[in-house]
Amino acid sequence: MNKLLFIFILAVTTGCSQKQNTTNTIGIQDFFWLEGDWEFKSENGIYYEKWQSTSSNFIAGKGYFISEKNDTLYSQKMKVIKEDENIFLILNAKNFNEDRDVKYKFINTYAGNDFFFENLFKDYPHIIKYSVLNDSTCTVLMQGNYNGKTKTESFQLSKK
Repeated sequence: MNKLLFIFILAVTTGCSQKQNTTNTIGIQDFFWLEGDWEFKSENGIYYEKWQSTSSNFIAGKGYFISEKNDTLYSQKMKVIKEDENIFLILNAKNFNEDRDVKYKFINTYAGNDFFFENLFKDYPHIIKYSVLNDSTCTVLMQGNYNGKTKTESFQLSKK
């Protein structure tokens, strides 16, 4: 029994350290593709994201949803930052989470096109993934638990 527990702990810690090594190979400059104005049009209105790099360790953004009646239904401040050897996506949505920052740790990228962020302490979303399709298109996927059920949302942003 103790041998099984030791093997399990060894496998988990080895797996975690391998995942962390992947994050060390990427820098904040790998997120500069976000710079610019993005939008997603739906039948209920338009969602916008505007990103700007402000330093070599920081990219700031704003996201907001404007209804077809021209009302702002949702707004948030966003940033991608590097702290120590880690990269984080930080969101601060107005009137959510007591207007506090929610920090998502960058956990992996595959072929340089998919950028995964995770916060397992947040019910929804606890995973956010940006997938670069080309220079002017990316997909955003959000996944987590909402009202006791797994919820997944995805939308495609186009660069203006």
